[in-house]
Amino acid sequence: MVFRADEDYAFYLDTLRMAAREHDFAIHAFALMPNHVHLVGTPKAVDSLSRTLQAVGRRYTRYFNAAAGRSGTLWEGRFRSTVLDPAEWVLPMLLYVEANTVRAGLVTTPEEDRWSTYRHHVRHSIRSHG
Repeated sequence: MVFRADEDYAFYLDTLRMAAREHDFAIHAFALMPNHVHLVGTPKAVDSLSRTLQAVGRRYTRYFNAAAGRSGTLWEGRFRSTVLDPAEWVLPMLLYVEANTVRAGLVTTPEEDRWSTYRHHVRHSIRSHG
């Protein structure tokens, strides 16, 4: 497990937002699972994604190890990434990522998930159209 408590999820998200801003990586969707992260975004430079995730990984691992009284690596190997054709795949991937905790049986509906972008997207859509 890489997230044990709400504080862990919150710290990770703060770290991700800060690193994404610093390294020019636009976040479109995420879902934090107890043992891994799903992320959809657009790198503004060739190395934006790797630099963002490297910064997040370093900072979050230090935080987690200090809180858990442990040392060593936290993540299982390097991150995996896939390039998507925006016109064809971005919306299906956003839906896939935001429904991940439902498929995993962690929540019954995506509305219950506090650690994904689902609520943000629904609120934004309602405000935009209502």
